[in-house]
Amino acid sequence: MLNNCADDDGKVKKLRGTLLTTNNPDIRIFEDISNELLKEVFEYFDGYEIYYSFFNLNKRFQNLLTSSTLRIKIHTSFISKRIFQKYYTHFIEPYKHRIKSLYLSNPCTMHLFSDISQYSQLENLLLENTESQYLENILLHITSLTNLSSLVIHINDNSNQIQIYNQIFLLRTLKYCKISFDKNMQLKQLPISTNISSSIEHLVIIGKCYLIELHNFLSYLPHLYRLSVKYINAVYNQIIENYSFISNKLTFVSLKLDTVKFANFEEFAKNHFNQVKQCYISTTRDMTYLEANKWEQLIISYMPYLQIFNLQHTIKNFCDYPEDIFETLFNDFNSQFWQDRQWLFRYEPNSGEYQQ
Repeated sequence: MLNNCADDDGKVKKLRGTLLTTNNPDIRIFEDISNELLKEVFEYFDGYEIYYSFFNLNKRFQNLLTSSTLRIKIHTSFISKRIFQKYYTHFIEPYKHRIKSLYLSNPCTMHLFSDISQYSQLENLLLENTESQYLENILLHITSLTNLSSLVIHINDNSNQIQIYNQIFLLRTLKYCKISFDKNMQLKQLPISTNISSSIEHLVIIGKCYLIELHNFLSYLPHLYRLSVKYINAVYNQIIENYSFISNKLTFVSLKLDTVKFANFEEFAKNHFNQVKQCYISTTRDMTYLEANKWEQLIISYMPYLQIFNLQHTIKNFCDYPEDIFETLFNDFNSQFWQDRQWLFRYEPNSGEYQQ
């Protein structure tokens, strides 16, 4: 059972390609396939799909599924409590030391994973619909995991954000981290880091945060090279006074800015974008974002390695502006500076809004 049709199609194509590469005339039925190839096939399926389809088929498949070299991925969201209990007892609990991926999103089964430190080979962990008590307890136990490289979590409004972040920063092998929030929440402000250094290289934040909160958060991530954030707000005319650190490894940024003035964004970019090669910016409100000369100065002086630049600006109340103002602004993006880099722009009046 799969959640995403696109993922399903991808699995089928990979599986078909795997089976076609056998070219063995002796293979007439599925059970003729070698153990090595079956392990490769099982890589494309969730642990429950494998358990339900093959575990009780015969002794050979049971031995194969309990083999120490088989990677196991566990997804709990689509299984009833009664069925999952049997699945957990016969397949998860005895072989938890071999599980590579855990997707925990069923509140009814969350208590079974209270001591996740026993999943010693765990590489990927996704936590959704997790009550704050379970979330904080799980994060407390995963600090001992030496193979965990990917963490996806959703934080609800009853969670202790500061404690959660501090636990995340202690994960020594973590490379990818995605954090999302309830609608009424936003990233909580941390103090500038003085001695904590996280191993995270790719950070995704889905939810609201202020620019200063993001700046302080980045002080804990000296190895970060990819950053994606939705949505960034700012207190009107807020200035970040303490730029005591800069991001030296950040090469990819994708930011959706809401109420951030260009002047504030510019200071942020000066301190964090000096190594950026790909920059995707979505903005609104402040018309200064449409001044080509501002971008030229920023890019020349502080973004010397920039190769891909994507700017999308949305303006509400399109009819409140003179008819020719957007054409004038657009023409400024056709100067030699932009042509030399082959960065082309267009504007599309659409439903009273403007995008470039």
